[in-house]
Amino acid sequence: MNKEETKLLKEIKSIEDIVIVQADKDLNIYAQMKKDPTTIIKTKINKKVTKMLNQHKITDQTKYHLTSIDDLPKIRGQPKLHKIDTPMRIVTCSRDTITSPISQFIYKIIKELRTTLSGVVCNTSTFVKNIADVKLNQDENLASLDIQDLYTNIPVNKAIDITLKRLDESKILDNLPFTKTDIKELLKLVLKNNYFQFNGKFYK
Repeated sequence: MNKEETKLLKEIKSIEDIVIVQADKDLNIYAQMKKDPTTIIKTKINKKVTKMLNQHKITDQTKYHLTSIDDLPKIRGQPKLHKIDTPMRIVTCSRDTITSPISQFIYKIIKELRTTLSGVVCNTSTFVKNIADVKLNQDENLASLDIQDLYTNIPVNKAIDITLKRLDESKILDNLPFTKTDIKELLKLVLKNNYFQFNGKFYK
């Protein structure tokens, strides 16, 4: 931190109503960008969306929707009250941001793929219902596992390849005007442009 930021932090710490805690995440996974990436992202989105419009795969209205937002995501902290010293979970707020219209658009296409997967539950209530009648022997234990920093450790290219393979097997695209290349490029626009803004600076 520079001198101004250090001074500001000391002033914040002196306010009794504010509690400062450590982030419950390795902040080294974020890289600060030298400049605002918004223009580059916007150009990529416009290029892809305009191409789909010219190929008559989407309407003018859809194009407008997919290119209607210029804002980058911001982050917020969510206290983890169940942990010692109440560390802060870093949450990226991506709703109504530059890639969220494309994310919503692509989600409507691939969401049915969940039904092709075994061992997937939609929510906690469904999970509880599924295991309600499970009987354990005396030498058996029921355990739950957690993955640290799950989202930031997902190999994006592999995830996209798996999605395309599932789409191909499901035949979902047979009734749509989009190709696997379209889906791949749209997924890349969303998953490889995970930038956010914090305190006037830009990170990925």
